[in-house]
Amino acid sequence: MSDQSPRLSLPYIQAAQAQKHVTVNEAIQLLDLLVQLVVEEFDATLPPSLPQDGQVWAIGETPGGVWAENAGMLAAWVQGGWLFWPPVEGCRAWGRTQAEWRIWHDGGWQRPITETANLPGIGINAGHDTTNRLAVSAPATLLSHDGSGHQVKINKATSADTASVLFQTGWSGRAEMGTSGGDGFAIKVAQDGDTWHTGLALDPASGQAQLPMGAEIAGAITAGAGAGNLPGLRSDASDTGVVTTSHDRLVLASADSRASGQRAVVISSDGAVASGASAMALASDDSTLTGTRAFAASSLSGAIGGYDGALISTLESGADGFRTAVMAAYASEVDAGDAMVVCSRRVRNTVTRSLAIGDAASGAASRRQIARSTCSRRQATSRSRAA
Repeated sequence: MSDQSPRLSLPYIQAAQAQKHVTVNEAIQLLDLLVQLVVEEFDATLPPSLPQDGQVWAIGETPGGVWAENAGMLAAWVQGGWLFWPPVEGCRAWGRTQAEWRIWHDGGWQRPITETANLPGIGINAGHDTTNRLAVSAPATLLSHDGSGHQVKINKATSADTASVLFQTGWSGRAEMGTSGGDGFAIKVAQDGDTWHTGLALDPASGQAQLPMGAEIAGAITAGAGAGNLPGLRSDASDTGVVTTSHDRLVLASADSRASGQRAVVISSDGAVASGASAMALASDDSTLTGTRAFAASSLSGAIGGYDGALISTLESGADGFRTAVMAAYASEVDAGDAMVVCSRRVRNTVTRSLAIGDAASGAASRRQIARSTCSRRQATSRSRAA
């Protein structure tokens, strides 16, 4: 018969043994150390300077001092000396320093494997609750790929719910991005955590970006090489302005307006159309710009169809010729090259290089003709020169 137990190597009392109490006390001492095992530290390397009776350390792989020849052993301070004991497979111990359970397995102290499915919560260096079921307190959190890409997914039950990322200062909200109350993506900010301002909103149907609080742009807005057609830009989401697929076109605060030409601009207009190259309509109503480099400002029912034409503060005026201009005119028409009407009413210029200034219901019909008036219906002075 062996003189030790097969598992914990506790001493047996032998037949006709003298001083049996010595063997019994030795066995009880080992049981006191090993049952409900508690170690001061896992992977300890050096013995403490002032150990207390009954304290146990789990020695690591590279110990020093009096522990040097006992790697992997349990070291117990008993009655003024060190007692070394080998842990057995499956032995469980609580570590005071690490504040965790470990199991002796495969020649080392291993953290136990636990079931991770359907846990009520996980707190990593923090406590979790019923709302924050995953809580992490750390300098950084790393989510990495497993050979290719990596996605972070935030799913909500219905469109009216919230799926967002919230940024806080002192547990008070400062910025939030995501879908809140709908499926449109938005970015909003708050200075105090209570009053929020939406800086950017994206329409999920069209992809159109809206800046409800306005925008301040320090640099130029450009398209990269090979970008092709530039995207359209329109302000005031309540209007019905249209931006087509041509180059460099812009519509601001318009209703039923269209900018379809290259570098066409319509600003604060109603029913205006800018379709010629480099055309512009400012504060106009039912105006049409179809000529190259045409311009209409503060006009009503004005039309420009010629090259380099201009309409400024006009009503029902037309400019169709090359390099024509109508300023402060009413029901005036210019359709010849190099023609001009200034402060006129119902004036018509149809010849090349003609000019009418201050006319009322007058006309200029000869080549290189100049007509002048004092804006009076009853009296007018004119001078003409035939080409």
